[in-house]
Amino acid sequence: MLSIVLSIGENILILFVMIAIGVVFARKNILTREGASQLTEIVLLIATPCIIINAFLKDLSGVSWQNLLFVAAFAAVIHFLGILLAPLFFRKEPDARRKVLRFAMIYANVGFMGLPLLEGFLGSDGVLYASLFIAVFNIFCWTHGVKLMNSRESSGVPLRKCLLNPGTIGLGIGLLILVLRIPVPDPVSSLLDSLAGLNTPLAMLCIGVHISAVAPRQILRDKPMLAAAALRLLGIPAIVFLLLTLFTREYALFAAILLQSAMPAAANAALFADRYQGDRPLASQAVALSTLCSLVTLPLMAVLAGLVCR
Repeated sequence: MLSIVLSIGENILILFVMIAIGVVFARKNILTREGASQLTEIVLLIATPCIIINAFLKDLSGVSWQNLLFVAAFAAVIHFLGILLAPLFFRKEPDARRKVLRFAMIYANVGFMGLPLLEGFLGSDGVLYASLFIAVFNIFCWTHGVKLMNSRESSGVPLRKCLLNPGTIGLGIGLLILVLRIPVPDPVSSLLDSLAGLNTPLAMLCIGVHISAVAPRQILRDKPMLAAAALRLLGIPAIVFLLLTLFTREYALFAAILLQSAMPAAANAALFADRYQGDRPLASQAVALSTLCSLVTLPLMAVLAGLVCR
């Protein structure tokens, strides 16, 4: 169990070092807010589609299709659960804050944190389950998530704009490769890996830039943001835990789904807030706060999975 805690702590520490570099760069004026906005575009337009396509290049032969379908179905249920519960919270908050808090509650960091964590924790099975979760996440995030966070059009975002974006285009390419079994040459695969590798460091740098002007005390005094973190890290995972006990006691399957449901707020909260002119500082704070708190809650979820499935 100690190895689990250390693995989780290591991943969180790496993210916070990247965020800290962004804070230092912003305060030294090495990386400005305008520069962070440009990095955001690189992440969303280039790195994110590459991550999604990579998720479909994994070898699926080692895991039963029944388990893969179970993970995908449960991932969809988890996102629907968040979307249905979100309107019950943060009703009194201003529109810009309400959008960010609900997004942070619904969408988890299943890619930046979940993928490497499950790889270290569960091995190749963890990679496959995490990849499927990422694929489902992107379907919801790049449709409902975009519509939720886009404040440029008061009437909402047309369905066409939700469906034709880097995330869903990457998803479509990945599905074609999987279904049609299209061979991907090694140079192309290496290129995708390299571009996907830009995702986490650039996203964390951007978050650091946006929280650089905010005092730590201000974050801890923001009760709605603390509530969003609690719902993301404990509320939704608690419901998922109860549901999982009804359907499976297979450890890798149970742990992968529970841990992905318990990841901190997705970095997309900060990236979307930046791109769609939302509350950037709040989104960055929500990601940073929930990531820090997950140092305690994620090991707890791993322990619960072990107790139920032993």
